[in-house]
Amino acid sequence: MNYGENLPKYSVSCRGVGVPDCDFEIKSASSEQELFELLKTHARMGHNMESIPPDKAEAAKKAMTVQ
Repeated sequence: MNYGENLPKYSVSCRGVGVPDCDFEIKSASSEQELFELLKTHARMGHNMESIPPDKAEAAKKAMTVQ
């Protein structure tokens, strides 16, 4: 038995959030909270942003998929 194989996976991409020139994707975060922590790190390191702007955070929530 593989514990965790049936847990939801949260995914989102920068393109899905409205950043057309970035190929960054998160494909298997274990929670919405983990997904947003990963996005914050990417925003800081990949886009030199101190934080995720509210409009992009809202876009990420809308673009996020759960499988």
